[in-house]
Amino acid sequence: MPEIAHRYSLEPTNEAGGAPFMETAGVRVEALALLGHVLIQLPPGKVDDRLLSALGLIPPSSSNRAAGLDPTLMWLGPRAWVAITGTVNAAASLAASVAAGLRHVGGNAVNLSDAHQSIRITGPAATTLLAQGCALDLGSASFTEGSATRTSIAKMPSILHRTAAEVFLLHVDRSLASQLWVWLDGGIREMTALAGLSRNPVS
Repeated sequence: MPEIAHRYSLEPTNEAGGAPFMETAGVRVEALALLGHVLIQLPPGKVDDRLLSALGLIPPSSSNRAAGLDPTLMWLGPRAWVAITGTVNAAASLAASVAAGLRHVGGNAVNLSDAHQSIRITGPAATTLLAQGCALDLGSASFTEGSATRTSIAKMPSILHRTAAEVFLLHVDRSLASQLWVWLDGGIREMTALAGLSRNPVS
């Protein structure tokens, strides 16, 4: 199978034409090249961690969690997961093998890679930026490392995954990626302005 070129649904913002990014003190937002995105579903009564493990997947230990590195399997519902792979080619192969392995129980796996854009948000102020548009409690005690859930960011459906203490991944429909990027840009600008005010208080 020929390699699929990495691409973005967001235009590069630097002269070198690399990944679109923006940052201010304490937070950096970066669009990632297209990742693999495989939706896995099982029919009622067919939830079995051993079944997923036999297909090379590491199931999360509980709801709203993620497990594994590549692929990373995130819980979406009682019988639904999304597997994120490092490349689109890996997702195509994974979707085919998992679909074949689940067919006997009525399950399925669908490669939806082209439908999503992933955005990485890092830094000690990452939660501050996200909290402007997310109703979840993103404190480290509540939304711990490894947490993953479907939520809304600025009223846009997203999958939010905390991969480390100061690192979040957002997976959003490509049709909403530009709109979400504009909202994140507004949040970055607001944080920059507030930081400037705190450094230069009005006397």
